[in-house]
Amino acid sequence: MNKLSNCLSVLFIMLLTSAMSMGQKHEKQLSKAISKMSENIYYLTGNNGFGGVPKVWKYQEEIKKIATDEDLDSLARHCDIPAVKAMAFHTLVKKQSDRCYDIIVSSLADSSIFMMFTFDVGWSYNVASFFLDLACNDEDGTIFSDRQMFHLDSLILYTPGLRHINMTAPALRLSMLNDINVRMKELYYEGHQEILPVMLKSKNTEYIDMVISALREYHAGLDEQGRRRGREGATDMALTGIKGWTNEAFIPVLEEIRDHELSMRYINYYRVKILFKVVMAYDNDWAYNFIEDVFLNRGGNEKFSWPENLFRAFYEEKDNPRFKPLVDKYGKKPFDWSQTIDQ
Repeated sequence: MNKLSNCLSVLFIMLLTSAMSMGQKHEKQLSKAISKMSENIYYLTGNNGFGGVPKVWKYQEEIKKIATDEDLDSLARHCDIPAVKAMAFHTLVKKQSDRCYDIIVSSLADSSIFMMFTFDVGWSYNVASFFLDLACNDEDGTIFSDRQMFHLDSLILYTPGLRHINMTAPALRLSMLNDINVRMKELYYEGHQEILPVMLKSKNTEYIDMVISALREYHAGLDEQGRRRGREGATDMALTGIKGWTNEAFIPVLEEIRDHELSMRYINYYRVKILFKVVMAYDNDWAYNFIEDVFLNRGGNEKFSWPENLFRAFYEEKDNPRFKPLVDKYGKKPFDWSQTIDQ
């Protein structure tokens, strides 16, 4: 019996020693791979835009190969390199991990910055905003339940220091609550223009003057040549917010925006598209003439962006046939309209 006991003790010690050795090896490999991302860059693609594979991508793939879900959880919360946090959390989101909710809640105040690249295009991002973008706008659908998303929206609204307010889909229902609307208004005046599309879903008439003021910020950030040189105004966010909210009070400023864009050498592609969509919601002769005036004053073939954006706006709002003659006359038609109208 003593011999068996001794053998079991020896075997246990050997297994424990082996496990400790393997654990130390694992930690060493992971630490070495992480240290290679010290430049604080996260690549979303394995192509640098010139046909090559970025070194950072290779390091990312090495970490993913080595790291367990527990490792990724720890890295997303505590790593000193923000780009590694981003990579770790993104990997867990792709795995639809249950860990993501707790991680994102614990990271809402994380304002650390990293560089993110897609091919050869890069931009700076802060960790909290990146986590929110991933979790709330996942292309395969959000990984959170409605209950979690409502809770998350409440935290987003009341967490100080967030650089970007990214609300989830259920937040549109929150916009109907008066106390929440008060907080959204505060956030807007603190500089968070991105809150407008959620805030204006309530179609609260108390906001009309504020909306008109926001719509009139179309000159903000432009130099004398009309090129982007500074922080953009709230015009685009306000247009997005009033899509579907028709009000005669908005008509004069919508015409101002149209005339401004017609006068510009450099056209705001997104703004032209959303402007058409906002106007189409009025579904009357004024809306029809508004859009046609664009082409009568600009010329249908002078700038591709105008007809292309008319097409895109109409295609997304194709339930209304009123504007089809305009698309046929001025818009680019890469599809068979007789089929798309009925779909």
